[in-house]
Amino acid sequence: MAFLTKKTFLGIIGLLILATATFFVWSLRQAFNNAGGWTKFAWPAAAALILGIFFGLGWLVADGSTKKLAVIFALVAGLPFMLFFWHNFLMLIVALAAMFFFWLAWWRGAREKQASFKIFLHKILQAGLSLFFTGLALMIASFYYSANIDEVRRGDFEVLQQNEGFGILGDLVLRTVSGQKAKNLSFNQTVDQFLTQLLEQQTGLGDDVLSNNRLAPSFQHELDLLKQEVSQNYGVSLRGDQTVASVVRVFINDKVKTAFGPYQQYIPLIFALAMFLALKAVGFIYAWVVVFCSWVLYRALLLSRIIVLATETAEKENIILRKL
Repeated sequence: MAFLTKKTFLGIIGLLILATATFFVWSLRQAFNNAGGWTKFAWPAAAALILGIFFGLGWLVADGSTKKLAVIFALVAGLPFMLFFWHNFLMLIVALAAMFFFWLAWWRGAREKQASFKIFLHKILQAGLSLFFTGLALMIASFYYSANIDEVRRGDFEVLQQNEGFGILGDLVLRTVSGQKAKNLSFNQTVDQFLTQLLEQQTGLGDDVLSNNRLAPSFQHELDLLKQEVSQNYGVSLRGDQTVASVVRVFINDKVKTAFGPYQQYIPLIFALAMFLALKAVGFIYAWVVVFCSWVLYRALLLSRIIVLATETAEKENIILRKL
């Protein structure tokens, strides 16, 4: 493929980065602004993965000494985010910070390649992927902040959103804390179902006690007393048809708002910072997945002979003593 020069190849990678970054920004906006479970973040996650593969492939193929390319590719990767928030000065600052990390990632990766005598793919990519993911984490946290700050100003911000993931997480915690005692309990049950199961376990009367004409009246009385006790102790309003997950979610949201008081406007900023730190903590997983996928792509490019490995000699200056 003699027609495919390095300049053309890098141009193709640049266009792919621009397209993937645009899709990443769009899908992230959709995920944070629309209701649903955690599956809505599948598309942004996939886009972030592909973006890392293309960006790493860029500094792997490019000449390590070309600083101009580092600036160009950093701008290309951050441009969709900047255009989306062009009217928000704070988000523009974040966009510039993300671009700086993209540039730094390219520079470190290219420097690692230049210093290596052999192409160690994982070592070259790992050199810059941590910084690249830092830029992505900044973008993700910024989207979270942007999506929630308006809700805070309207007074309807909720730390925990209504989705299936919260119920699943609640069940996991319930099983971990209570073990076999909680085998018939679920956060996705209604309040009546949950408290009935709980009371049946505590009294040892067995299942379907409410269908027993002799025991049903006294059991129903105990159930009503239990609901009243929970409402008074935790300050929540209980309806029998509510799910336990929705009651717990409202309770936690109210407690957080009460705790922050007049400083509620800073909740999205605090949670955005927490999200950024959490993403940074798991960034090594992202890096290793990108390295593996990049290795597969790299081998495919070698087998198809789109790229080849070539041995080059380099002149090097040294200081020696002149013979007398």
